[in-house]
Amino acid sequence: MKRPNVLVILIDDLRHDELGVGGHPYMKTPHADRIAYEGALFERAFHTTPICSPNRASVMTGQYASRHGIIDNVARDAASHRLPNYHLALQALGYETAHVGKWHMGNDGRPRPGYDHWVSFDGHGRLNDPTLNVNGRYEKHPGYMTDVLNQAMALKQSDAAKAILDTIRPGSQEEIRLRAGMMAAVDEGVGTLFEALERSGALDDTIIVFFGDNGYFFGEHGLGPERRFPYEEGIRSPFLVRYPRRIKAGTRLRELVICQDLAPTFIELAGGRPARSRAARWCRSSPGGGLRGASRSSSSTGPRTPCPGWWA
Repeated sequence: MKRPNVLVILIDDLRHDELGVGGHPYMKTPHADRIAYEGALFERAFHTTPICSPNRASVMTGQYASRHGIIDNVARDAASHRLPNYHLALQALGYETAHVGKWHMGNDGRPRPGYDHWVSFDGHGRLNDPTLNVNGRYEKHPGYMTDVLNQAMALKQSDAAKAILDTIRPGSQEEIRLRAGMMAAVDEGVGTLFEALERSGALDDTIIVFFGDNGYFFGEHGLGPERRFPYEEGIRSPFLVRYPRRIKAGTRLRELVICQDLAPTFIELAGGRPARSRAARWCRSSPGGGLRGASRSSSSTGPRTPCPGWWA
């Protein structure tokens, strides 16, 4: 089977019910919904650590926070440069990799190991007129953050989406309008990604995964804009996957999944083999193009490449 492209769309603070297919009463997200309609919606996807930095590190490593060490949102810059990121393994398998958007595992926006192309920002960034780090250089960009990031992927805004954004006035102080503005821009970006993949003929060869890094509270349990408490609104995630070569359109799954499942799954679909233990921290190319684990003291020949250890 041809190895797939991998497109991961991770949305900041997105609740499980904060898009159309998730049952939101007025939020219209037709492009994000398309992923579910043409693929699968996981109804019981959860986060083990519902706060930005630890959970993003769990996505990248396939590990719990107790293992990868990013346990809170404070500046853990040095540790975040040493994370056993699954993109390192994808690079070793011959993939070209890119990160566009929030990193926030460590507060500096400089490039991390594992990426051929990098666009990010320090910490949480700014909602308007952000300063981005583009492949190691900081650049000031005018505009709304999500729109700027869409443009960073060489994607163009549609007139219809601009009209929606103008109507809801993203950048005002009202929280619901801010989030509606964010989702309008996010959905616009998803739509342009679909257009680009269709034009290139790569759509059905691409795994598209859409989910959030943690939930949010709008007054439930007496909580305001918060995310770190283990209630349903904080730990349950929207989780949509499109890959027609393996997933039937319109699938709904009730099985439990967590974000730690992603990294080893991507490695296997890319033709590699996730390491199973702390000892298997180095990989060598196998004759079939995959990876095999080897301990640091192994005497087998061939160059050694740092390989993420995929253990929870």
